[in-house]
Amino acid sequence: MKNNLHLTLSHIIKNQDSAIGLVEIFQKQMLLGFNTETRLVNRTIYKYPLGTIHHSLVDFLPAVEFNRLTETVFFESKHKNLINNISKEVENNADIENKTIIIKSVYKDEKSIALEAYPSQDILNLASKIANNVETEVGFPKVKGFPLKKPEKFAINIVRFFRELGGTENQILDERIKELNQQLANEPINFELKNLSLVISDDYLSNPNPEVVKFNI
Repeated sequence: MKNNLHLTLSHIIKNQDSAIGLVEIFQKQMLLGFNTETRLVNRTIYKYPLGTIHHSLVDFLPAVEFNRLTETVFFESKHKNLINNISKEVENNADIENKTIIIKSVYKDEKSIALEAYPSQDILNLASKIANNVETEVGFPKVKGFPLKKPEKFAINIVRFFRELGGTENQILDERIKELNQQLANEPINFELKNLSLVISDDYLSNPNPEVVKFNI
């Protein structure tokens, strides 16, 4: 099962007690009656671990395939200078006024289910400034939001599919997505950004300690 490492500036949701509590409820709401795994050993429906759930603001490097989590130590050592440069840029630009983030929608595709976080314009400006001020490789850094030309929303992955879903399963999940979208339209989740983290993460959030540097905002 292919997995990739990423170096990103991210907002780890576990630091927001009210938000992560609702994320857990949404996971249970989506997957009621489904067989799920929180480990990567079985290719099934995978529930992302609550402790590492986040949305990435800036991706600094192309993905690097890896096989063992111990490889993150080498990855961090290899990019030590870059990590220091990013840290300086974040610290120099982290004084922002509007720190509001709103979760107000959710989507499902053939591979995953994700909540969508809408940060304030100040947070978006911070992400763009960091991406513009740090030089890495061609095409990077890049802001991780959508749409690509003018990002406004950022994915919070909560479920991953490691097998093809059946027609009935898709129908059930589509109905639950519709209900959750209506719920979020009526009562969006509002909270304030308290900190950001530079993380060495992977496609499945399997690294239990992804945080390299933490920034108070």
